[in-house]
Amino acid sequence: MEAALGKASRAGGLVVCGSQTLEQSLDIDADFLITDLAPVDVLLQRFGRLHRHDRARPEGFEQPRAVIALPENGLASLTKPSFFNGLGRWSEGGIYMDLAGLEATRRLIGAHPVWKIPAMNRMLVERATHPRTLEALTQQMGESWVADRQGLEGLSLAESAAGRRLRLDRAMPFETLEFPDYDEHVATRLGAQGPLLRRGGGRASRIKSPGWRVRC
Repeated sequence: MEAALGKASRAGGLVVCGSQTLEQSLDIDADFLITDLAPVDVLLQRFGRLHRHDRARPEGFEQPRAVIALPENGLASLTKPSFFNGLGRWSEGGIYMDLAGLEATRRLIGAHPVWKIPAMNRMLVERATHPRTLEALTQQMGESWVADRQGLEGLSLAESAAGRRLRLDRAMPFETLEFPDYDEHVATRLGAQGPLLRRGGGRASRIKSPGWRVRC
């Protein structure tokens, strides 16, 4: 992807359909962006892939522009709860689950159709993520929104409790930690095969990492 859209890529037309993985960790440079609605901080990450480098632009794309596709009938139907295009949640979780934050972002888009980045970053993030703002918006939207937010908070508390049960005591020496008696590859965030964690007798014995991961 970086070879096709990176700083050293050749000029020419190219249409890329991608997931939210493209918004992070990749040095890609696009002339124009079409994206679904997402939380404001996520949108700012995506906008960071527009006109990322100083280079010649095709006619009509001299200025960075993005089109944000909004749900045609708003977000109220997602309070059931339900899931659509990455928005909302199913019973076990979701991707962008905070409907109040999404609604605040949707309103910001309507109130400010032109965003000046980075000058407006702080205002945008505060108005779409501040807890008091989101709580007031939830109350304003009605009972179904309040119930959905309570469900989201319950899910967050359950995940936190599960995490506390599984966490490791950092004060314990690494070699004393107990592991299943088999080898396992540790995958990277992007799904690539990472280092091999070898275990012997139920304890971690060594980590074998590919050479490209080693930095001196």
